[in-house]
Amino acid sequence: MTERIGVGFVGAGGVVRTIHVPTLARMSDDFRIATVWDVDGEAARSVTAQTDARLAETFEDLLADEGVDVLVICSPARFHAEQIVRGMRAGKRAILCEKPLAVTADDARLIGEAAEETGVPLLLGAMHMFDPAWTAARGKLAPLVREATTIRSSIALPFNDRFEAWTTELGERKPPSFDGDDIAQILMRLCVMELAIHDLPLVRTFIPEGTPVRVTSATLMDPFGYGITVVAGDRVLDLFPYISGSWPPEWVVEVP
Repeated sequence: MTERIGVGFVGAGGVVRTIHVPTLARMSDDFRIATVWDVDGEAARSVTAQTDARLAETFEDLLADEGVDVLVICSPARFHAEQIVRGMRAGKRAILCEKPLAVTADDARLIGEAAEETGVPLLLGAMHMFDPAWTAARGKLAPLVREATTIRSSIALPFNDRFEAWTTELGERKPPSFDGDDIAQILMRLCVMELAIHDLPLVRTFIPEGTPVRVTSATLMDPFGYGITVVAGDRVLDLFPYISGSWPPEWVVEVP
């Protein structure tokens, strides 16, 4: 039997438990969950208890683990660049990082330089690029892409808590802490990096490559969401993702 590939997780939150762990369980002939690390030790401990993986005490401990061949990064976005670069330089065979890959252009350049220097393959976990609905729609968009002048994307979603509770024994996580005084700015960045990232691949289809993009307005909405207007050349894009207790979820893209 071929030796299975050891997977190390950076983070042990809902995405790890509801998506990654069940997926790897179906691929157990090829992969095994070797080690898990999270700043929340209890969260990491619950994953290791379910998977027989080793609990890493620190990120450095995880990187040093020779049983970890592939690194899966599921931490908050602001840590991605540093953890990717360090994983590459630690000699891991490959790295899968949840979206977004980086939060600044400088971070993206650092990742690119490390990838070129080390040759370590890097995969971005942008699963919505492969959604059946998006795949089916993409082939029918060519006329609209050429002629579009106004694009509006509206998304209404319920909070994830109920789904995480149905699919895993997640338990309570520690509430996030924010550094800095400008909470509105932090929340807007969180909205874009954690929520907008789902529909940006489709929206970008309507922007010709190389077109300068300028944000003209950005407003937070309660309890969690935003409205952003973007001008790209002669095109205007309105983005309205919103999370609440409403049901069913809905995603509408309008191209008048």
